[in-house]
Amino acid sequence: MAFQVTDMETGRVLVHNLKRATTVWTRFKGLMGRNGLEQDTGLYLRPCRQIHMFFMRFPIDAVFVDRNWVVVGLEPNLKPWRLSTYYLTAEAVLELPVGTIARSGLEPGHRLVGEPNP
Repeated sequence: MAFQVTDMETGRVLVHNLKRATTVWTRFKGLMGRNGLEQDTGLYLRPCRQIHMFFMRFPIDAVFVDRNWVVVGLEPNLKPWRLSTYYLTAEAVLELPVGTIARSGLEPGHRLVGEPNP
């Protein structure tokens, strides 16, 4: 099932097609092996406080949220073969296409909401 995620502070939709990775295998695999991430799609990894970009072929925007979906960290344009910052209060991360953070005006402290995509 895919989700649509909206920034409650601005009312802007961040992504229309967010898929979940919540098992050990789906979190480990993540976006590895893909050639890119289509606009308006993303991956939600939970639990997650830090991500790696090893074996990735493209950069992403990473949005770290706490258990209430409040943004606790932003990593725009995270490039392959890098590590993100470790966010102690993060519960999950949204891996999104590069440019999503800049276009949306997203900032730490903003609250997000995810709703099932029909």
